[in-house]
Order: sequence, then structure tokens, then C-alpha cells
Amino acid sequence: MRILLFFVHHLRSKTNCCNDFWFNKMTSLLERKWTSVLNQPIHHVLNVVFIAVHGAVVMWRILKLVVMYLLSHQIKIPTLRNTSAETMQADGRKLTKTPLHLIIIIGEKEYNCDSIVDMLVWSFFIGIRYVTISSKSIKLRNQCQMRFEERCLKLSSTIITSKTKFHSDYMFATGNQDFNVVFTALKNSKAEFMNVCKEICTSKTRSSVIKLDSIDHLVKENTGNILEPDLGLCFGP
Repeated sequence: MRILLFFVHHLRSKTNCCNDFWFNKMTSLLERKWTSVLNQPIHHVLNVVFIAVHGAVVMWRILKLVVMYLLSHQIKIPTLRNTSAETMQADGRKLTKTPLHLIIIIGEKEYNCDSIVDMLVWSFFIGIRYVTISSKSIKLRNQCQMRFEERCLKLSSTIITSKTKFHSDYMFATGNQDFNVVFTALKNSKAEFMNVCKEICTSKTRSSVIKLDSIDHLVKENTGNILEPDLGLCFGP
């Protein structure tokens, strides 16, 4: 309030827009308001201060949200969906080591099929040969295969579809294609892992020494001749 009184006096000294009557009336009104505030109990004053501070914080948050909204619509962040094939191939050349087998574990019940397809296209262009997708959904393969073909049409590239093979089991993934996508269910993957562990324990009871070659042989019996994953991505619990 004192700051406002000072501003009124300063404005009166700099301009002649107000006559003495209105100037005196304004200053007396402000002085009465200031006196009434000081005469209020302390908790009333604190309430006024709290409301003023809370209002300022709310306005600051709203201002930040408005600025973030404007920036998000003005600045386009590059994503896999709007990335060209040449850019993805350039990303692959920058890698010091390209994984041959990528496994993607989707533990969430709800998933974005378009994001999975984007990762498949990116994996193809950087040189990954095998991609395993393990999820709870049994419909994921058909959905991804259809979206994958649509994505290839947008890229105007028939090379991807001709060199890509979708499999529902490791045993049918012969590896003759340049790019192999294997879909497995999480329940089946856990069961296969448990079967391998049981067979290893059984062989341990028969022999005191377990060779690494025998373990590799047991794993290949359940997964075919596909190499073990070099890189794994897990989404969800």
C-alpha cells in the first residue's frame, strides 16, 4: 500500500493529468485502506498475504504451461516416425558395434503398436538381423506385421518387406532372410527357460561336470540356431 501511495505521489509530480480534488481524494482513500489493514488482526493479514502469494504461484504455473504448449507446437522434435531411411542408415554407421540380435520385452498390458513398428524399421536399417518381441498379447504379431507393411509403403521401400520374415516361433526362424522378427509369449518364454533349467539340473545329477557346450546345445534345442540376444529392451514391470 505504501508503494502504491508513493507511485500516486510520483505520478502527480510528473504529470498534470489530475486536479487537486481527485488527487487528494485518491490519496485519502489509499491511506484509509492502509490504516484499516493495519488495524485488522494478524491472522487476517496473514490470510491476505497467503492468498496473494498463492495467486502469484498459480499464475506462474499457468504461464509456464502456456509457454511449454507454445514451444511444443513451434519446435518439432525428430522421431523415428518422421525419420528418413538415409538418416537411419547414417545412425547405424555411427555405431561402434551393431547388435545382431535385439530382444524387446513388453510387460505392459497396453502397448503402442506404432512405436514397436518404428523400432523394427530402425533395427532393419542399422543392420540388426534378429529382433525378438516377447509380450503378453497373442495378437501383437498380426498387428505389427500389418503396420510394418504400411510403414514401408510410406518409406516407398519394397526392399524391407522382401527381406523381412515374421515368425511365431524360434524353431521356424531359419535365418535365411536378412531381417527376422520372432514373436513369443512371455508365458512360453518362461516355460522354455524353466525346461532348460530342469534339463541342466538333470544332467548335473548324472554327471559331476557340466560343460558349456552341453548348455549351448540345450538352449539351441529350444531356440533354434538363432544367436543369443546382444541387447535387450524392457518396457513395463
